Amino acid sequence: MKKRIWIIIIFFIILESCSQNQNNLIKNISNNQTWTTTSNTGVNTEKSNWTGNIISNTGSKTEIKSSYCLLNLCIPQEVVAKEENWFYLGTLKIGENVEDEETYSYKMSKTWDYFELTLEWFMHKEIKKIFKIWDIYIKSNGSIWCGGTTLTQKVVDKNGKEIANYLLSELSKNISIWSIIYTPTLVWEGNFRSPTDDYNNFKAYEDSEGWDKIFENEKNFKSFIEDQVLNVEKRLYNSYIAQYKKYPWVNVIYNSLQDKNNRIRIIYLWTDKNYLSKNIKTNGDFIDLVLTNKIIWYYGEESYQWIFDEDGTRITKVDSAKLPFFVVKKFDAKWNYLIHLQPWYKLQSLAEMCKPVVYYYSDKDEENYLTLIPKKYDYFTHLIPAFNKENTWKFQSQNKKIKVGEETYDYLYYSMITAWYQHNRNGWIVSGNNIVNFFEDKLEKINFNKQEKSDFIDFWKGEYEKYKYYFVSFKYKEDLDKIISLNFEKTPDKEFRVLLDSYEVNYNENHYKKYLYTEENKDKFDTDLIQRFERGNANREVFEWGGVLEKDDSTIIK
Repeated sequence: MKKRIWIIIIFFIILESCSQNQNNLIKNISNNQTWTTTSNTGVNTEKSNWTGNIISNTGSKTEIKSSYCLLNLCIPQEVVAKEENWFYLGTLKIGENVEDEETYSYKMSKTWDYFELTLEWFMHKEIKKIFKIWDIYIKSNGSIWCGGTTLTQKVVDKNGKEIANYLLSELSKNISIWSIIYTPTLVWEGNFRSPTDDYNNFKAYEDSEGWDKIFENEKNFKSFIEDQVLNVEKRLYNSYIAQYKKYPWVNVIYNSLQDKNNRIRIIYLWTDKNYLSKNIKTNGDFIDLVLTNKIIWYYGEESYQWIFDEDGTRITKVDSAKLPFFVVKKFDAKWNYLIHLQPWYKLQSLAEMCKPVVYYYSDKDEENYLTLIPKKYDYFTHLIPAFNKENTWKFQSQNKKIKVGEETYDYLYYSMITAWYQHNRNGWIVSGNNIVNFFEDKLEKINFNKQEKSDFIDFWKGEYEKYKYYFVSFKYKEDLDKIISLNFEKTPDKEFRVLLDSYEVNYNENHYKKYLYTEENKDKFDTDLIQRFERGNANREVFEWGGVLEKDDSTIIK
């Protein structure tokens, strides 16, 4: 199974807090006091306009009523900035309760080369940074929420004009990792929310304390990646994110020339020279038809990734006319090869919707039909009972039970594989040893009845490991109808659908603490994330629950 590893990333935000026209490093806002600064950090600084009114000076701290700006980021006039160590710090809070409170945190270096503005509200954290390196500025922007992060980075001059191809002198024009060429850049953007293409194709690493891993230099970075590929991950990513000791706030993105939809893996081919010369052309085209189809099978059945062509048709098997389907390249003396798709094919990760169960409540005994209509290429993996005809159950409602043929059931059950599944943006972080308490709380608020709640918890509680952490959220009818629709011949008066949406995360307190579900904050976020099923006053009611849980060691749960 493909191991999913969360990308540890630097957070950023999109926030314009100062719109003045600024052509200098720091622009005077209210009065024209000019300071000349010198840097003892090795970063060049220049004569800069600075404004501030000293309020008090007590010992080592100076409180300043101020407006400071670095390019278009400013500490507002109304914020009291405190001088601590190498920075000016300030905070501004707006709002009266947890759901509408906004907290702005400002951090600006005394050497005029760094500004960080953080905005936190409800379930989001946004950060915007500017970092000066000699005569250019690195601007990073992004937004973090419980389920992922969107981030961008660009290079600008002192007037804010973007510079497209700037590269730090310490970086190579390209580096080779196991014979694949990667080109560094400071300009990039990504949406790191599992299971997006960005998430699957980017890779970053963290240290033992959960912070971004800082490398000494490119040689150190290259050696680390090659060891990970050969001994741990058995695959190359299309892009890697690195931070270096000299510029720890700057993300360097290394992009390969491979198509972003190809996830390069390692394949071992025996060392028989006749086989290799017959089946691998000099350009790397792989023409062994039998092994090609075995690899396609592996992607679909073991790795849970489907392959699609340019027209959106799923590929499950090819004939000789489709060869070469894969390209391979030898990368070490042990006959390990890298394998990737031809660029006109695309891989799509899958998810399994587990145990969606449909309860049918009618005030009278009656016959009805339920037809399930999934998206194209999605398919069912299990049914209880089997369909009477294609995708359809014919059933009798009897005393709040469901009768199909001669058998009686509490509910109709199905599970299915679905492509293009997207996790929610917002949710809670829940420890495995607290998952039952979480379910007890949230299912009650959604208005599960006693039997439905018992069925749900009994099914899911064993899938969460005690000492791990998980993103947990819920999808409702409006989202589920886009994946698979329920079509009753006799339409229910009320229909409620809910899907557990969950995946394992590498818990980092700095990133996830505000989203962590605890007894003290168990009602937090409910207003936005919980929908309640208002039962009663209906002749027919339908209630459905199911779930998707993605673990680090597997992409689906069966």
